[in-house]
Amino acid sequence: MVNGAFGRKIFAAVAAAALLALAAPFAAAAAPQRNAAAVQITVSAAASLKDALAEIVKGFARARPDVAIDLNLSASGTLATQI
Repeated sequence: MVNGAFGRKIFAAVAAAALLALAAPFAAAAAPQRNAAAVQITVSAAASLKDALAEIVKGFARARPDVAIDLNLSASGTLATQI
């Protein structure tokens, strides 16, 4: 079990990284042809994860430049409403 706010943030950042890693094969299957639009993945997460996710997205973008990651960052209640 994760204890404390910092532990929950670390857990959430690791979970987000895992989701991006799991999304990579699907993005590969839908890899664009030449001159086609890039694959886009939207990640919804708590606004408190902005810095951690920015670093994760940078690394993912280096590995998969053909995949665009759109971060949807907001308060948890707002995200729950959106979902």
